Amino acid sequence: PTASHTYSKPGTYTVLCTLVDKTGARRVSNKIHIDIPQSGTTTTANITFRTIKKPGDTFEVEGEILQVNGQADAVQSAFDLVSESEDSYVYQALKPGYFIIRTGTPENSTTIDVFVSPVESVHSDRTDMNWYRTQFNTGTPSNCGPATVSMGISWAKGTYVAVSTIRANIGWHGDGATSFAQLAGELTRYGVKNSSTEIKSSNDLRTIIDRDHIAIVLIHCGRISGNKTTNPENFFGRYYSDSVGHYIVIKGYSADGKYFIAYDPLPGDWISNSSRYSDGISMLGRNRYYLSDDIARSLTTMHVIEISR
Repeated sequence: PTASHTYSKPGTYTVLCTLVDKTGARRVSNKIHIDIPQSGTTTTANITFRTIKKPGDTFEVEGEILQVNGQADAVQSAFDLVSESEDSYVYQALKPGYFIIRTGTPENSTTIDVFVSPVESVHSDRTDMNWYRTQFNTGTPSNCGPATVSMGISWAKGTYVAVSTIRANIGWHGDGATSFAQLAGELTRYGVKNSSTEIKSSNDLRTIIDRDHIAIVLIHCGRISGNKTTNPENFFGRYYSDSVGHYIVIKGYSADGKYFIAYDPLPGDWISNSSRYSDGISMLGRNRYYLSDDIARSLTTMHVIEISR
């Protein structure tokens, strides 16, 4: 006999298979972990990713923008058509936020995931996949370290390795905390170039970004200034109540030096992780702007893992 189940939400699900034979004897399998990834976390020809450095900047697409976040009437409020030619359209970004845009024609369209930074900024990114990962629903709440490794692998190699797989490789020790050595070991396992770096100040993180690299850092997240606003287009400050030692990825900074831009794997809440930016898809930890001074005082060690391609 066969059985099937359809999973409608991303996450890591623990499954036990039960078999009853003709005599009525019951056998139960070992635990099986099934990972359902977030959308866009594998490379595909159907979607690309763009980061626009600030509102007012222009960008070029191959066809007219037909829809923004599924709505045709949302185009003019988000983007202004500057110029067009036979094979390209140039638009100006009017406001910050996440926008899923469809370009081209109704019969032949392309999807682009566009992030418009709220302030002028520098990012180390990739355009063929969403490399952000959450630690929510990955088998244990203590998976910030494995989540940053999963992000590092995707950023560097363009491949998807589940957070739960990284945790399984590392194993469980004590309270579940992970060390820099364990994280670096996992990056190396998957062929990712990385180095252990001692920074003298948080300013050195900008130098890492200027090399078009990213960094895994360990902070006490309770020292990051909070932001209780429910505005889905606000990208600034700590969006959760957790106050613990915590790994995040630093992947950019604001041009004025006031903020670092993080991929923070903590969920908006531990019940359903339902909070999203205005595109209805992107989690609150993706491109989070933390005050540079807050990052400096929250670092629990000056040791970081620098990741390159």
